[in-house]
Amino acid sequence: MESYKWLYNILIFSLYYLCLSSLHNLTIEEENTKNDLVTDLRVRERVYFSRLDPSIRHHMRKSGISLVKNTYVGFDTEFNNHDIKTNSLVSTQLAITTKLYAKLPKVLRYSISKVDVEQNKLHRVKTKSTNFNY
Repeated sequence: MESYKWLYNILIFSLYYLCLSSLHNLTIEEENTKNDLVTDLRVRERVYFSRLDPSIRHHMRKSGISLVKNTYVGFDTEFNNHDIKTNSLVSTQLAITTKLYAKLPKVLRYSISKVDVEQNKLHRVKTKSTNFNY
């Protein structure tokens, strides 16, 4: 069930990124002429954002998250050598792959502590216990 949850979030996140990049690529003149398209994209972007997992939304609201889209391209050809001066083309291959990365900042775990109000100090509570799982 967890794998379906992450697949769902990846799909929604990709659609959200597509809406954001489409809105970003529109110029000011295009925004004025394609008002319905811009409105639809903004509505879809809000819907996709609301459908994301709450933990992902929390990190996206914080600064430090980055979206990276990498494109990898490879080209290959093969020739047959007939003689010193002539070759014939046998095959060509073109491979294109894109990847979308979401880099989330690592958040430190919450540490249990007590506040001493009189001295205005923070005292950490020891969390090593065999009786209680902190």
